[in-house]
Amino acid sequence: MMVATMMLTSAASTNSPYTCAPTTRDTIEGANGDASVIGWEANRQGVVACLGGSFYVQNGVNTTYGYGIYNNSPTKWYNAEGYLPALVTSFKADGADVSITNFGDKVVIDGNAYVAIYSRVKVHNPTKKPVDVSPAPSAGLLPLNDALETVAPGATVNHDYVVVADRFGGTYAWPSDTALQGAGGFDKHYAHMRSYWNGRLAQVAQIADLPNRDLVDAYKSGFIYTHIIRRGDQLNTGANGGYSKEYSHDAIGILVNLFTQGDFSNARALLERANTVVGTQPRFPDAKWTYAWPWAIYLQKTGDLAFVKEHFDKAGPLGDSQEPSIKTTAHMIAADRTGPGGIMKMTADIDSDGYWAIDNYTALTGLAAYRYLAERVGDSAEAVWARDEYDSLLAAVNKSLETTISTYNLDYLPCSMVQPNTYNDCRRAEDANWAAPFLFGRWAWDGYLFGAPISGPGSTMIDATYDHGFFRLQGKVPAGTFGGYGGRTYSSAYNAGYGEWGLASGNHRDQGILSYEFMIDNAQSGPYSWWENQEAPGTTSPWVGVHPEGGWGSAPHAWGMANANKVLLDSLVAQRADGKLIVGRGIPGKWLTGGKPFAVTNFPTTDGRRVDVTIKTRHKAVTLLLSGDKPSSDVLFQLPAFVNNIAGASVGTIDQATGTVTLSPDTKMVTVDLRRAPLAATRLTLNPATSIVATPGQKTTVSSTLTNSGPGAVSDVRLALTVPSGWQVTPAGRNSTGRLAAGSSFTARWTVTAPSTASGTQVANLAATARYTDTSTGEPVDVANKSVPTPVITSVSPATASEGDVVTVRGANFGASKGSSYLAFDNAGTTWGQFNSNATFTLNSWSDDAITFTIPSPSGSGGEWHVVPGTTATARLTTIYGETPTSTLTIGD
Repeated sequence: MMVATMMLTSAASTNSPYTCAPTTRDTIEGANGDASVIGWEANRQGVVACLGGSFYVQNGVNTTYGYGIYNNSPTKWYNAEGYLPALVTSFKADGADVSITNFGDKVVIDGNAYVAIYSRVKVHNPTKKPVDVSPAPSAGLLPLNDALETVAPGATVNHDYVVVADRFGGTYAWPSDTALQGAGGFDKHYAHMRSYWNGRLAQVAQIADLPNRDLVDAYKSGFIYTHIIRRGDQLNTGANGGYSKEYSHDAIGILVNLFTQGDFSNARALLERANTVVGTQPRFPDAKWTYAWPWAIYLQKTGDLAFVKEHFDKAGPLGDSQEPSIKTTAHMIAADRTGPGGIMKMTADIDSDGYWAIDNYTALTGLAAYRYLAERVGDSAEAVWARDEYDSLLAAVNKSLETTISTYNLDYLPCSMVQPNTYNDCRRAEDANWAAPFLFGRWAWDGYLFGAPISGPGSTMIDATYDHGFFRLQGKVPAGTFGGYGGRTYSSAYNAGYGEWGLASGNHRDQGILSYEFMIDNAQSGPYSWWENQEAPGTTSPWVGVHPEGGWGSAPHAWGMANANKVLLDSLVAQRADGKLIVGRGIPGKWLTGGKPFAVTNFPTTDGRRVDVTIKTRHKAVTLLLSGDKPSSDVLFQLPAFVNNIAGASVGTIDQATGTVTLSPDTKMVTVDLRRAPLAATRLTLNPATSIVATPGQKTTVSSTLTNSGPGAVSDVRLALTVPSGWQVTPAGRNSTGRLAAGSSFTARWTVTAPSTASGTQVANLAATARYTDTSTGEPVDVANKSVPTPVITSVSPATASEGDVVTVRGANFGASKGSSYLAFDNAGTTWGQFNSNATFTLNSWSDDAITFTIPSPSGSGGEWHVVPGTTATARLTTIYGETPTSTLTIGD
């Protein structure tokens, strides 16, 4: 970078700025696992921004810039005006109120385009005495003004700086310091940056109002971050370390969200680039299977039939092997149906090899989108092929899953087509891949939007699977998160996206919004920035609020933001391929009080049309206002609160069972009157969440908490605890309260005592109940929860056993039948009975509290699998609710 003589100079500080640098984990982050991004649309490499006002410039500069004034005192870190890519760090130093604002702006100098990072250290003196405060800038930050370090009482001083960060991939020289300083000051460039991004936001669907304003700002900032992360026409997943690149299935998901939002500013180039990425990255075959999906959304929204026809059956310049046509990628689905019974082939799409449900549902979504495209371009033969292939694959999928569910007696949709979750990584409750079909598979909701026939376990078991997964997570992570991956299982950037299939369910239609709210309240690693997977919150970060201690991947994560913002927008307004417009499908009931409006403007419907949607509430009346272009078909107004609860509607046809008011395209306004106001959403938890394990006479403190998320209050609250026969429960305080307002909670406590006359380890599964009156309706409500029945081995007998002897394993929570559980017996390097072991042994009986098995005889080639006398063997039980520690016995002669 050129250095020239400057009129303004700034000495480098001897105080080190806040850490913002590469780590050994191939990430760039702050000292507390924090990271965000600043820069400009389609720059070569976004700049990583960190909590303490520091930022790291890549692009071969590879330098951290920041200010020694930052002191790790309690800090607020946020987007300027709520959503702009100008990150503000505010704190107190030396008696002054200090804020550091960093943002990127595009600057053209001598005909060459650059991204410059502008910084302002604002020092306000709230005291009655002068204060001396130096920003202490690091070397390389060019001053833009000559500000005093002494600040008078009540006065504010701004210290402005700039540094160049990017050349949009160009190889021309960096600008001189004098030229950069002469290109204008902080205020000029802030105004340009603000105007530019507000102009970009005006081109897409805007969420203008919501009861939760944070969701509005997250939606806007996510759109902006995505374009800063973008490298030209490359839809990178992140601007951070190893994730600063394209991943094929990420790019598909990012494109789908951009088109759903109505961002077509560079659509043709992005689609053609996606063609190359999909064709040259064999690692993720699901990207090829869904390649038709963004094309279908694009055609549906824009009506650009000529461009789609041009690419429908035409490969790119590198040929079908590297730049396949839409038709070729669709037919790859048929070629890849090499799994058992005609399901999709084995992949590693959720981080290990398997016949995953996600792949099959992804392929079904791709076929649904392809059929739509074939019909629109007029290729009737391909439309028939797509319909028949879809029907055939769906039949194979349903048969495979129904067999697996029946064989293992499952009450949930498994991750694998051919295994229960206990047989793969999904056995860990905190591994968010248990919900992978609900996000990455897309089918139940997005396939429905394209008019695909929906049937089988993937549609009938949505609620059961959500309930099952969240029940297992009790006591491990807070409510609202699906878990994470690997060793970072607190949450993930995909957390809101896992609620996508909830839109196709009966009881979890607002799951996407609720999980997005969790991300905002508990999981930001930068302002509206999330790592792909996240560690639990720590206690050392100066950033005020609840934030993960660290993460992995990239923060922000463009695919994660795409999924979050798509499910948010779909929950408010969604477009079906048949022209029907769906309004309010995922709106939480708690939003229907308080009179705050919801508004989505400039929403793209079909063939270039745009519509504005506003929902207003007053008492038990919900009013929908429609303006803009007329929808191409009916409007389906269907809030979850409408189900079996509509007293009447000013216009339209009512379907009580689905909670739908169907309106003609000409409708401008409808008011729906409810029979009753939405019930308060409450949640009852137990602590400990799992079974109690105790010695005879041992006392354990147990608590149960009722949390009221609203919309209204509840009254006459009474909590109770039930214990097994022989156990004693004694209240340890109040177990009732008169009123519980929305947003508050009440906790009752008890002392639970194990039977004193029993011998050996005792296990108790508890049940908590709460009864209250919903103040909005006057109705009594009962809610309940129970212990997660984690398996416990209390004894193995006899203590010594030989080949052919019968061993009894006693304990609790084994399950009434084996189902998907297994007992693993290990000796001398051989494991019998585990799902992935070829060494088998005889299970004689299985009940909830006892399992018997026979010490195995030699088996395998030459008797290679055999017990060894005089050695120690172990037994370990795995159920869907957990895994026991190993218990030992000795192998006799």
